[in-house]
Amino acid sequence: MAKLKVYGRVRDRVVLGIANAYLTTHPSATLDELNEAFPNELNATLKGGKIFRDAEETNGMVSNGNEMPGLGTITLANGKRIEMVVQWTDEDYPKLKAWAGKLGIEAEEPRPDMETPEEGFKIERMESLSTETRRRSEMTSNQKHVLHLLLTLMLLFTILLFSKGNANDAYEIAQYRKQKTTEQSVDLHRLAAEQRRIERENYERYQDEQVRLAEEMAKDTKKAFDALIKQ
Repeated sequence: MAKLKVYGRVRDRVVLGIANAYLTTHPSATLDELNEAFPNELNATLKGGKIFRDAEETNGMVSNGNEMPGLGTITLANGKRIEMVVQWTDEDYPKLKAWAGKLGIEAEEPRPDMETPEEGFKIERMESLSTETRRRSEMTSNQKHVLHLLLTLMLLFTILLFSKGNANDAYEIAQYRKQKTTEQSVDLHRLAAEQRRIERENYERYQDEQVRLAEEMAKDTKKAFDALIKQ
C-alpha cells in the first residue's frame, strides 16, 4: 500500500483529503466499501448515520446539515456522487487521523497559509521524492558506508599495532631476561674466581707462617743443643 501524505488549509479540507487519498489507492471503491473502510465509530456525532452518504439523498448537504452545499462532495469512479461528513470534534479528529495512518495515509495538521488546489487540499506520495532528495539520500548512505569501512580499517590497524606491540614487548622481555641471566652467570663466575683467589692467598699465608714457625723452632732447637754441648 502506497504511503500518502495529505495537506489542507483547514481541518474539514484535511478530512476530505483523507477520503480522496483512500480513493487514490482504492480507485474502484464503492459507497459501501468506503463506509466499511471508515467505520461510524470514528465520529461520535453521527447519531446512527454514516460517514459517507449518497449525494442524491442529502441533496448536496453534508450529513450533519450545518455546512455549505457540496462542501464534502466526492465523485466515485463509477460516476456516483457522495458526501462525507467533514465536521469532526476535537475528540474525533485525532481518531480519524490515527485510523488513516493504519490505511497508509498520513494527515498533516491544517495550514491556513499553504497553497492548495481549489478543493483546499493536496495529496503527495511519500515515496515520490525528488531526484535531488534521492541523490542526497544515496550520498548519505554512501557516506555512512565509507565511514563504516574507515572505522573497520582503523579497528584492524589498532589490533595489528597492538599485536605488534605485544610481540615487541615479549621480545624485549626475553632479551632482558637473557641479558640478566648472562650477567648473573658472569657475576657468579667472578665471585667464584674471587673466592678461589682469597683461598689461595690464605693458603699461601698459612704455608709462609708454617715455614716461619718451623725456622724459629729450628733456631731455638739449635740454640738449646749448642748450650747443652758447652756444658
